[in-house]
Amino acid sequence: YMKWQGDIKDTYGLETEITGLMKERYQAELDMMKELIDAKKEALDAEKDLHDYQRSISEKTKSISTIQKQIAAYSGDTSEEGMARLQKLQTRRICWTGFTRSMRIGRWRRRRTSWGWCRRGLASQTTTPH
Repeated sequence: YMKWQGDIKDTYGLETEITGLMKERYQAELDMMKELIDAKKEALDAEKDLHDYQRSISEKTKSISTIQKQIAAYSGDTSEEGMARLQKLQTRRICWTGFTRSMRIGRWRRRRTSWGWCRRGLASQTTTPH
């Protein structure tokens, strides 16, 4: 009877050890899956940032092109109103060009606030010719 009781204790001990090893294995798999999910999330975030960046550059480039066309249209106007409009357009072009250049060389995120004066000024102006 004692031998049988000892075998049961040994069996229970082995089962407990196996259960512990299985828990460790499943926890390691779970941790690995979490790491994979986090890496995928980071990759998706980076892809979204790139898409947003490219779209923003495209929009800015279109705005610069529109402004340059307006400058060309107003460059022959020598009236006071025409000269004032031309000055505003040239300022907007400089602003957009500088902002776009900063974005292209990767300083956009760090320098967002330094272009605030430019963005505030541009927001109050329209991009369509009058």
